[in-house]
Amino acid sequence: MHRPILVIAGAALAVTVAVVGLVVYRHVAAAGRAAGPQVSVAPSEVEEPATVQSEEAPRKSRARPAAVKPAAEAAAPTEAAVPETPAEAAPVAETRDELKKRIGDLLAAASQEEKDELLQQLTQERRERFMEESRYRLPAEALVGSLKFQREGGLRLTELQSQQVDAAAQSLRPRMKASLEALWAREGELRQAIGQLYREGRRDEVSPLTEELRNVSREIEGIKAQFNDELRLQLQDVLNPEQQEWLKARDGAGQRPQWIEQKR
Repeated sequence: MHRPILVIAGAALAVTVAVVGLVVYRHVAAAGRAAGPQVSVAPSEVEEPATVQSEEAPRKSRARPAAVKPAAEAAAPTEAAVPETPAEAAPVAETRDELKKRIGDLLAAASQEEKDELLQQLTQERRERFMEESRYRLPAEALVGSLKFQREGGLRLTELQSQQVDAAAQSLRPRMKASLEALWAREGELRQAIGQLYREGRRDEVSPLTEELRNVSREIEGIKAQFNDELRLQLQDVLNPEQQEWLKARDGAGQRPQWIEQKR
């Protein structure tokens, strides 16, 4: 009797153990599945946040220079912000009164020695310009130029005539320079040498140089006379009959000038 009971109790115990083991297994398996995503994570899933951060970080670093500029770059004006420079505007001409005032201010600030030196330089430059101009000055040009100051309308040179007279005289100057430049240079040398001899008291040596200077001057005047005749012929196309009659009375003691006869 006891033996069947023991068999039954052993079977019941085995069933109980099996049931408990199954329950424990299921519980453990469920616990393992619940904890699995936190423990068994693929490497790519672990690095994903870092990858996202690394992609966002360059975007932030690249966007930063556009938002925050260095101090030197921020201080430099941009091309659009640069205003127009005064050089782009048309220069304002200085009036005569403004020029005179500026010169007066400069002279007021200069010392007496500076004023004397300035006056000496201006006088020397004016003398040199006058001498240079007189070298090319022809008698016909001077005579016709006096018509600019006539009060009678028929005699006074018009603006167009004045320009034509000046153009005719200027056209001869290059050829005059080529013909007379060497003689002008020698004339200047002789004048300087004569002046030096006088300053040194060597007057007995002046005579030969003076004779040579006369010869050079006569040669210069002879060449200029040829250019003067040429200019007279050119001016006949510029002057009206009344102006020609006025010049006739003042050239050659009232006789018709030779340059008018040659033209006719």
